[in-house]
Amino acid sequence: MLSRRSLAVFLLSSLAAAAVSLGRVADAPAADGGPATFISKVGQEAINSLTGRQLSDEEREDRFRKILNRSFKVDLIARFTLGRYWRLATEQQKKEYARLFEDFIDGSYMIVDVLVEGVSMAITQRDEFAAIINQSGGKVEGLLTALRQKTGK
Repeated sequence: MLSRRSLAVFLLSSLAAAAVSLGRVADAPAADGGPATFISKVGQEAINSLTGRQLSDEEREDRFRKILNRSFKVDLIARFTLGRYWRLATEQQKKEYARLFEDFIDGSYMIVDVLVEGVSMAITQRDEFAAIINQSGGKVEGLLTALRQKTGK
């Protein structure tokens, strides 16, 4: 499983370096210049606000969360990465999973996936989460336990 740090670095470097296809979200304000400009602006903001050496880890994580929640469709990504197990999870498990998933990835247009050299980050994460659930006898609780351990929650 990817570590929280490597996932965050992957997402940020992908924003700065990758061209992705985006869908327009109906209730989102238009970004000047369309999706390419939006990606460029988010990537530049991430680089500018997260790379300062004087930042504490706590401040860097707080800034990352703000960019993440404003720019990524976290709830949709969380549901997608749980895959077919979403239907098996209880409502309580779904809510806890969504919270843990956001903690795990630390941290207009909304990013729903990042493609790097043709590889979908969302599909990769979904496959890793499915493997953990399968190792836990098909129980979503196994993934929640792993995410709790990774996030310290």
